[in-house]
Amino acid sequence: MAAMPPPELRPEGGAAGTSMSGAPSAAGAPAGSDAGSATPASIPVSASAPAPFAAAGTPSSSLAVPIDPTGRSRPIGAVLLEAGLLTQDQVERVLEHAAQKRMPFGEAAVALGLLSRAQLEQALGYQFDYPVVVGNTAVALSREVIVAFDAHDPAIDDLREIRNEIQLRWLNGSSGRRAIAILSPQSGDGRSFVASNLAVTFAQGGARTLLIDADMRGGRLHELFGAGNAGGLAAFLSGRVALPSIHAAPGIRNLALIASGGAAPNAGDLLARPAFQALLEHCERQFDVVIVDTPAASEGPDAKVTAAQCGGAVVVVRQDHTPLDTVSQLVKGLKSATVTVVGTVLLDH
Repeated sequence: MAAMPPPELRPEGGAAGTSMSGAPSAAGAPAGSDAGSATPASIPVSASAPAPFAAAGTPSSSLAVPIDPTGRSRPIGAVLLEAGLLTQDQVERVLEHAAQKRMPFGEAAVALGLLSRAQLEQALGYQFDYPVVVGNTAVALSREVIVAFDAHDPAIDDLREIRNEIQLRWLNGSSGRRAIAILSPQSGDGRSFVASNLAVTFAQGGARTLLIDADMRGGRLHELFGAGNAGGLAAFLSGRVALPSIHAAPGIRNLALIASGGAAPNAGDLLARPAFQALLEHCERQFDVVIVDTPAASEGPDAKVTAAQCGGAVVVVRQDHTPLDTVSQLVKGLKSATVTVVGTVLLDH
């Protein structure tokens, strides 16, 4: 694989994706530290994160990701009630109607006009261990994170395919690494869209997933997931906090986020510090997959430095937007830094 161009992982249509192609594309053609840090002992979960939580990784770790071990066993009415989609009076009405018509609770709620078909599908997805946001938990999430809202969007199958390819080509490989960087040659290519949605698909597949925003120039993952940005990566790498804050993604089990922590004038230098490598190694021991979003490669060395720390990268390009020569230069630069380019994602949006 190292001697060949990385195969393309292609969701055409971006947020409204249509198809997946495994064929190589032109986009996939060959193309000093100043501070140290001991491996962090633990990373505290944000106080605003929803409960309950279960410890991830070894028993000695206090790093945690949100799960709900009992939620799926509850009746669908209880799930809808807690999500704020039905009131207690409405639940009783639905129960009576369901008994009279000999139909499932959810179907009865839809028949009465108390619940939309989409809301019912979201609640059923929650029960069947396919975490999608329902009711009040959806408020904090951006609609850009499409896989968190709709199990049937055409682009979601493409994103799952990309997840599976990353699993096969990188996470199950001989490298032993669990971190992978998401890069793009320039801004507007769709890098954060891919990173955030990939993280949700991994979590939906049952993997303990951590999403790190390493874009300390204009990171916005905290906005997509309704999380705070204080105490994030920039604050940790600059020594202003002992450990970065980790936020549970609202309504998405098994997914957590470390925000960028704001803009840093020396972002490239901070990412090259041993503290970042130590953080990645620590997180790789506690999570099944660590997805790292980066700034556009055209904005400085940050993306390449981050990819080198992760060891593997996926390159996101945008059809009719990203110049082919910039893609080739980026891929060549990554290979020269001994980064494994796992594949490329071509977005059409």
